This record gives sequence, structure tokens and C-alpha cells, in this order.
Amino acid sequence: MEAAGDAGAGGHVVGGGAPGEGSSRVGSVLHVVFTSLLVLVCVFMGWFSAFVVYRLYRGRNAG
Repeated sequence: MEAAGDAGAGGHVVGGGAPGEGSSRVGSVLHVVFTSLLVLVCVFMGWFSAFVVYRLYRGRNAG
């Protein structure tokens, strides 16, 4: 499934499509939902990796 009207890296189309188009609005909502989930996962991965590095660094210096 290809995205309708690729806006490029980081581009967001606001209110894309005709007012009567339902599928375009659903696609836009799904795009926002999945982008938000992706951002949350990336933030969690960054936090978790920093936490693991901190624990390893603290554990090595404690001994």
C-alpha cells in the first residue's frame, strides 16, 4: 500500500483531500497514530539504552 501524495521526509499534509473523502481522512488519522507510536517507541528505546549504559557504568565503578 503506497501513501497517497508522499510529502517527503517529515512532511505532514494537513487536511489533505476533498471534504467528502472518508478514506483520505482515515489514512491521515492512521498516519498520525502510527507516527506517534513510532516516536514513543524511539523515545523509549533511547531512554532504555541510556538507562542500561548508566547502570553498567555505575556497576563498574561500584566494584
